Amino acid sequence: MAQGKSREGAAVDALAGGLGDLASVHSSQLARLMTLGFEACSVPVALFAPDDTIAFANDAYRALMNVPDDARTFGDVVRHAHRTGRGPVLSMEPEAWLAMATSRRRVREVRSFEVDFLDGSWFMVTESCVEGGWIWDFYTDITSLKSKEQTLLVARDTALRHADTDPLTGLYNRRYGVSELDHRIGVAARRGGELSVVLMDLDHFKVINDTRGHLAGDDVLTHFAAEVGQLVRRADTFARYGGEEFLLIMPDAGEREAQAVIERVRQRIAGSALEKLGHGYSFSAGIARMCDGDDVQSLLRRADEALYAAKAAGRNCSRVAEPPSA
Repeated sequence: MAQGKSREGAAVDALAGGLGDLASVHSSQLARLMTLGFEACSVPVALFAPDDTIAFANDAYRALMNVPDDARTFGDVVRHAHRTGRGPVLSMEPEAWLAMATSRRRVREVRSFEVDFLDGSWFMVTESCVEGGWIWDFYTDITSLKSKEQTLLVARDTALRHADTDPLTGLYNRRYGVSELDHRIGVAARRGGELSVVLMDLDHFKVINDTRGHLAGDDVLTHFAAEVGQLVRRADTFARYGGEEFLLIMPDAGEREAQAVIERVRQRIAGSALEKLGHGYSFSAGIARMCDGDDVQSLLRRADEALYAAKAAGRNCSRVAEPPSA
């Protein structure tokens, strides 16, 4: 036990002696040792004076930031990187970016942020503001972490896209279409804008499947999806509602505008189906304009009733739903 205490006492004495030796080192010698240490370090490090002139930058920092020999300030570094296309990615023109960066520097004692570089690498920057406005910047390579993060984000987005997409036509599926309709109804109700919904159904589609085969039926579905997709407005949502039925959501559109789009689709189908498929086909459509008090179920029900009216009228036509009775 006494021997253990003796070893512990020796360690404490050695530590105290080391601290005493360090305290005796002249400030210029200590600065030289720190400089040598930072120079040998593979972590990019830089020290900026209160006026943002470069007081120190190790070789790793100069290589990462593409620092020219004549650079005096942080601004010189940024402008040179922009001119040469090597260094950090700037989200705006250099002077605007520098103004934004300057407004954030020296605001807190310590802050951390991510920076992406034109070569595809990513770094976490830890910025420490010390007495008098001096700034230490330390860069940590997080490229591998960002790569994994991006892989996960792509996988997530792909999964979400597949969950919202009909695999045959590439259109949105029924789940997404109904969800989007609910959203659009809310927007139209708040803003007082118009909203029209169109349900379209391919005529005698079972006959096509029975006489030409299911592959021919699939060709009709994809042809219809592609042709309609080229005619709808950018703000519209076009989805496969189920089987041979399709849903078109038209924000800020009344019945006449919806009817005009449907008639353009009818003309396009008549002109291209025979050429591209070798046979023609037609569709019927029901149009319903959103009225006060409508929700997803009531609006789709009225569009569906109008669709059945079009079928009853001989198909290959469209009908407009009556407004709900008071």
